[in-house]
Amino acid sequence: KRGKGQASEAEGDRVRMEDEDFNEPEVVHRLDYDAEENQWVSSPREVKIAVQMFAQGGKLGCIMVQDLEDRKTYVIKKPFESDSPGATTTDIYEQCKVRTVAVHVAAKFNKLRPRLQVLFLPCFVYILTERPGQPAVIVEPVVLNHSKAPVSSSTPPSERDAIECFEHFSMHLSRCNFVLCNALALSDGRWTDPEYHSVDQAIGGRMNGGQRSIDQWMICHQENDDCRKLNLGRLFEEEEEHDEEGDDDIADWEEMVGLREPQEEGQPDGGGKEKRSKQTFRPPAPAFTPRN
Repeated sequence: KRGKGQASEAEGDRVRMEDEDFNEPEVVHRLDYDAEENQWVSSPREVKIAVQMFAQGGKLGCIMVQDLEDRKTYVIKKPFESDSPGATTTDIYEQCKVRTVAVHVAAKFNKLRPRLQVLFLPCFVYILTERPGQPAVIVEPVVLNHSKAPVSSSTPPSERDAIECFEHFSMHLSRCNFVLCNALALSDGRWTDPEYHSVDQAIGGRMNGGQRSIDQWMICHQENDDCRKLNLGRLFEEEEEHDEEGDDDIADWEEMVGLREPQEEGQPDGGGKEKRSKQTFRPPAPAFTPRN
């Protein structure tokens, strides 16, 4: 099927597609994961999906899609092998959850004004309701000259320190209940595809390595200047009593990232020394059962 409409040029991309390169409009269900509420938000959308892939890598192909509701162009990521890691319906939902949690945690991290902000590429899910089997697919914004690579010796030191500090922050925020780590660097300065390991293994599916992977991260992580600047190290001492000055520092930090309400001057804060709760933000068990 070929559709009629205006030519499409992805924002900043050199890939220009004419109306004949797209199928007829079709209705899909867009699912956005709300990491704070742990729920999926569904909305029907009318889209036009390209007839052919415009780019491909070793495991994924890229298909342009026009959302006729918000008038934006996105990319559908389609695995070549149906049984490859990340290709099953459950994997797709869990991958979207993890990436959305990373966006959410990065927003809190950036409130601390680190030396270099960390930004993650957002994503959502389309359910292609008019296609056989109603497949679910990952959808994300178009990235120029798309390439992604793990952190290595060739990564600029400022970027390497920033993402390692972000990893440390995720442990700090969750009171050692989860870590977001090993994200891939994109060519536009953002990050994508982080690993998520948690004590309860509530999200992330089979890629969540649980406590064992958290322990491995803690062994390998080395606190850098960015971590020290944000005073992240001390909360690795779980449930340890802090002196009065230390408690004030943590209270200020928690207010800054929205983890507690600011207290009026002179208002009691619980009596100075106290044991801290281990959890601040941790996604609970899944509230949405994906289609098989």
